[in-house]
Amino acid sequence: MKSIRKTLISQRLSWYETIDSTFLSLSKESRLKINRKEELLHEEKDKLLDIYYNGAATEEIENRVIDIDVEIEHIKNEIESLLEMEVIYIYKSYEYNLKQILTLAFQDTSPKNASHWGNVVKFLDKKGVDVMSCSGFQEFIEFKKLNNEIKHEAFAQSKSLNALGCVIKEDFENYVSNSKASIEAFLQDLNRKVKVVLANDESPYMNEVLEGIEVLKYYAASGKRYT
Repeated sequence: MKSIRKTLISQRLSWYETIDSTFLSLSKESRLKINRKEELLHEEKDKLLDIYYNGAATEEIENRVIDIDVEIEHIKNEIESLLEMEVIYIYKSYEYNLKQILTLAFQDTSPKNASHWGNVVKFLDKKGVDVMSCSGFQEFIEFKKLNNEIKHEAFAQSKSLNALGCVIKEDFENYVSNSKASIEAFLQDLNRKVKVVLANDESPYMNEVLEGIEVLKYYAASGKRYT
């Protein structure tokens, strides 16, 4: 089996256009269970208040209602924490995918070029890849800011969430889901542009004909990271 190196690389780049959903699915499942628990607590509270205001006001009911309010507040914090973890996961996955694209497509990629956003943009611009015109670019920038805020502040600020249209937790859930799709669109368009540059690369290295194990290694999973 023989193939040109840049053809193999172009095929391999397609691996890095999507974000694995395993963790996100597990997190969503957890959120659904927690949401159901919150619904049951609201139902219990409504029943207790109905009893309380219809002639059976007791200290026991008052205490239970207070406990329920505390539980509901805790649940809301749990759900928001899960969503914040999803934001970090999506962004970390994007970073890994981008680094793989750069290291495969360009021999002169360095950890610095692959890790710092400003350097990434300059590096790709020199290669003829206009990052800022990629699909989903603006959404990516907003998501990047939110990710950084969560990492540095330990949680998403209400002001930032409101600016993104996330007034209630359902808004935040929808935002995270839509952001994953936007970032995948960004990676796909970026990859498309990188592949064009790769196809036009006439260097001996990229046009070398490979065979045997040299071909197979481009199909092997790689865990290499720049951190």
